[in-house]
Amino acid sequence: MANAQDILNNLSKVEGILKALIVDQDGFIIASAGSPNWDTEAIGVMVTTGLRSAQTMGNELNIGKATLTMIEFEQSTIVIAAIGPDASLAVITDASPNLGNIRYYVKRYSHELIKNTLDEALHIEMQ
Repeated sequence: MANAQDILNNLSKVEGILKALIVDQDGFIIASAGSPNWDTEAIGVMVTTGLRSAQTMGNELNIGKATLTMIEFEQSTIVIAAIGPDASLAVITDASPNLGNIRYYVKRYSHELIKNTLDEALHIEMQ
């Protein structure tokens, strides 16, 4: 079974994905892969805030927990998936991603990360 860093490395190689990150519930980066060298700490806080906003919508509408959210911008899309109660997986895309393909890989790898956390602690080095 691949560890979390291997999963991020694989995910960052998917066509259209520039950066892949695992973020804890407080917005701290657990691990990341890809480029460019953006301020990942700021990204982590924004990812956590975005997922919390989606969670709040689900709670207020009584429609369940958010499992995946996408925010489309003029030059990129950010896809965020919950990977348990304490972390999320986020990817940042290029300007013209194949969102169906990216969504597929985010779901696939988020399930692997969830399985990893259930089987054992994430095997990654803190950055």
